[in-house]
Amino acid sequence: MSEAGMTHVGMMKLRRYRAGELAGDEARQVLAHTEGCSDCLGKLHGLEAEQAGFEAAVGFDRFAAGVERAARPRPSQVARRWMAPVMAAAAAVLVAVVGSRLLQPDPNGGKGFNAVKGGPEIALKIAGPDGASQRDAPESAAALLSPGERVRIGYRAVQHRFVTVISVDQQGEVTPLYPERGESLPATNASAMVFLPDSLEFTGSGAERVIVILSDDRLQVSAAVEAARKSYQAAGGDLSGMAPLQLPGEQFSRTVQKP
Repeated sequence: MSEAGMTHVGMMKLRRYRAGELAGDEARQVLAHTEGCSDCLGKLHGLEAEQAGFEAAVGFDRFAAGVERAARPRPSQVARRWMAPVMAAAAAVLVAVVGSRLLQPDPNGGKGFNAVKGGPEIALKIAGPDGASQRDAPESAAALLSPGERVRIGYRAVQHRFVTVISVDQQGEVTPLYPERGESLPATNASAMVFLPDSLEFTGSGAERVIVILSDDRLQVSAAVEAARKSYQAAGGDLSGMAPLQLPGEQFSRTVQKP
């Protein structure tokens, strides 16, 4: 079928897709359609530009004043909280800019994320509740968190098409973060650093390791969780001694030390 005869993807669905809210067959259908439809692909790129413009125009303080946020416990009841808007209808734009001051431009032009220049990379941005005094979690040491500090996870996928994020705490509890179940999220805007929706607050105490998997094919979240458990057990419960998970794709990790 020519593009002129296609049934295009609606803007709300494109927003939900970009925010990672679609899963399974629905997400795959949108991905397949945008790969073959220049019109819908252009709209998707337009949403990325819209988000960038929104973040530049609306500061954190002004945004926070107009949007109520709530913390909800993780399903496993381990000590993690998501800081997210409760107005679900706002979808991609509002979700993506919560804590926009937590995503200030990197003074090094995106080259300061502890990765090979030009290759896939990740970043963990850390800031307090007001988004001020932000910093990057280091690659080679645990980032010490203060009470109330939040984390945003960013990635630059380059050639990879999917992203999966899990965490492992020092008791061996594995928690899927992005997504919480199902299959990997589609990676977006492969040539630039993209930050996943919402910010995370890691409550409780002790160390927690965040693992980001960039892959060419979708992964089952349950397989990533099981691979992390096996790596933790093989390391004798030592987070710093965990070997790469037995999964396809490139893996990156950062460790935080909770207060």
